[in-house]
Amino acid sequence: MGSLPEGEYSPSVHHSQIINQVIHPSFSSQALIRSYTRSFNGFAAYLSEEEKQKLTGKLVYHAN
Repeated sequence: MGSLPEGEYSPSVHHSQIINQVIHPSFSSQALIRSYTRSFNGFAAYLSEEEKQKLTGKLVYHAN
């Protein structure tokens, strides 16, 4: 989650790109439950425990 960057930006596309980094792209449309794009920038997704750990590692890296 975070604020929207300045300029041209599609939160839904960005969320799909993040999901595609941890799961096979053919499953991303089924995994992404909801993109939140108005009050805040975030998403909800169905992930396995392994996918969750991969995603957590990527998000921690980007936060630093």
